[in-house]
Amino acid sequence: MESQKISREQLSSLLIKNWMAHDGLWYGEVAAAYGMAQASPMNIRVCRKLGQVEFRRLMKMFEKSAPKNMTEYRELFDQGR
Repeated sequence: MESQKISREQLSSLLIKNWMAHDGLWYGEVAAAYGMAQASPMNIRVCRKLGQVEFRRLMKMFEKSAPKNMTEYRELFDQGR
């Protein structure tokens, strides 16, 4: 069997797809076990926490401190796209 190397972009795409699949399957199991009435608020809380983690990582990546106003926030947000 011949070994193949994958590019950084391919690896990134694969990891993102796998994580998204995991996330969707996990949410489905939580909803099946506890019902949508409990799963949805849980998901909202997790998304808010994740957003905070992601934004801190974005600030670290761009070596930025916390935005002081909406203009600085928007600039950092746009850099992360």
